[in-house]
Amino acid sequence: MAKLHKSLKEPKKVDFIKANTIANKAVSTKYGYPKMIKKVDMLADRQELLDSTVELMTVKEKFNLGLSVSDEVNKLVKQTTQQTA
Repeated sequence: MAKLHKSLKEPKKVDFIKANTIANKAVSTKYGYPKMIKKVDMLADRQELLDSTVELMTVKEKFNLGLSVSDEVNKLVKQTTQQTA
């Protein structure tokens, strides 16, 4: 989260909430749950996805990209899940 704070021009509380929500939902999706599961159940995979989410949010702002971070992270998770299945 420190990376997000340093990388965004004007980081707001909502940016940190968004990053956490995207990572949490992505881990749940990875394991086939339709809703977010408790953090305790997902800690092993959560940090890696959170780091990727923060990195993408940073790149999106830096290059003023018109993409949905949530959609892109979910695409990545679905591709990874399909490859391992």
